[in-house]
Amino acid sequence: MKKRSLFATSAVLLVSIVLSLFCGMTVFAADVTEISTADQLKAITDMAGSYKLTADIDLGGAAWTPLGNSTTPFTGTFDGNGHTVSNFTITSDSTNQYAEIGFFGNVSTGTVKDLRIAKAAILTGYGEIAGGIVGHLSSTEGGLVSGCVTASDVTVKVDGRIKGTMNLGGIVGYSRSAVEYCENNAAVTVVKCKSLTDGTQKAYAGGIAGRAIGTVKYCINNGAVTIENYEGMKSGYYTFSAGVVGGMNPWNGTTSTVEGCINNATIANKNEVLSVATGAGGVIGNTLGGNSDASARVIRNCFNFGAVDSNALNDLGQIVGHLGNSDPCYGIFTHEGNYYLDGIGVLGAMYLGTEIAAGTAATAEAMKATDGYKAIIAAINDNLVFELSAMPAPAEPTTPDVPGDTGSDGEDTGADTGADTGADTDADTEGETDETKAPANSGSATTEASDNAGETDGEKADGGCGSTVSVASMAVLAVLGAAVTVCKKKD
Repeated sequence: MKKRSLFATSAVLLVSIVLSLFCGMTVFAADVTEISTADQLKAITDMAGSYKLTADIDLGGAAWTPLGNSTTPFTGTFDGNGHTVSNFTITSDSTNQYAEIGFFGNVSTGTVKDLRIAKAAILTGYGEIAGGIVGHLSSTEGGLVSGCVTASDVTVKVDGRIKGTMNLGGIVGYSRSAVEYCENNAAVTVVKCKSLTDGTQKAYAGGIAGRAIGTVKYCINNGAVTIENYEGMKSGYYTFSAGVVGGMNPWNGTTSTVEGCINNATIANKNEVLSVATGAGGVIGNTLGGNSDASARVIRNCFNFGAVDSNALNDLGQIVGHLGNSDPCYGIFTHEGNYYLDGIGVLGAMYLGTEIAAGTAATAEAMKATDGYKAIIAAINDNLVFELSAMPAPAEPTTPDVPGDTGSDGEDTGADTGADTGADTDADTEGETDETKAPANSGSATTEASDNAGETDGEKADGGCGSTVSVASMAVLAVLGAAVTVCKKKD
């Protein structure tokens, strides 16, 4: 007993000495500017700084100037910390076709995370890059948008003129890096755009990103994506809309991967005059790119519950809408484990009448019962600090009446036949929103039992080293708790 007491007392004294020295030291950490008011938010000027919201912020309907631009992009860290910035507008009618707008205009190697925006309008009347959270995620060297949400009262819209290429996304307009664990509820709309020139014109609209290289993973789109009345009348006019990414864009040796994403919203691409290439896809609008390797474009474990509507007979698909470029080798892609709602439209993507199977048709219940769907919901719940929004009910299964359609009736051609078809009968019912999260320490009971199983009979009987260490540990923890409190008060 004396030996045990001496050991515990020595441990307590040692920890006390160490902590007393620690409290007297200066702890160096990266400077983080905490922001809790609209004035503090508006005062951000250092695009390489580190910022953290400590409260929800209402901007009072003010016009917002995006953080970062092509000249001085944002390279720092902006941690929304689970807070919401709301009630602002961004209106642009620039004559610069490469203007970048969103809460952030241009983010290169920076990080934007855990931010939600609400009651906002991002409106443009020209060919620009616009997104709810970030307009342009411009660097391939490590930029990141993670855990961000746009609310249902947010609009990302172009209404007016177009020159060059337009990219609109609920989260990011054009991403060259990584977008993950995000949820879009904003409406993304391209309407009544009239071209200003006769050259090549393109419009990409996506629930998560207008265009993307790099990765888009574990994202959910609940916002309608619509392109209509686009007045391109000559060759070289293109419009693409999709639930996740309007256009995959792997150029110059880059790759594009869309993985573990869900679309719940209606996707439409309707024009007064049919373009040379018009595509609407439940997940991807167009597989554009200058990299001819199929592995450069990967669509994996994605789910489409939304209806897809277009007036171009060969550019409609529940997973992919259109193969990019006139050379099909530059539009081919790799796909696996994708699902779409049975009976809501034409299967896959088509190029010159050739159908490409890009997923498996199934009921909503069967889709939600797959391991892939469950893994997406679990990953988002584990990494998104916000609660998932109520997801819209899946589209009603219908067979679209397509004049002159003599092709496929929408049956699966056999792709992904080995995928999980939904044997798990206790999956979410149709329309249910959230999976039940497992406790963070759900494995602790098993671990504790295993640890106890290794304790010897002698230690249990006499309170040997195992018991002595437990006594010392309790004492150390008590001292640590007290010391931390003292340090905080001292600071």
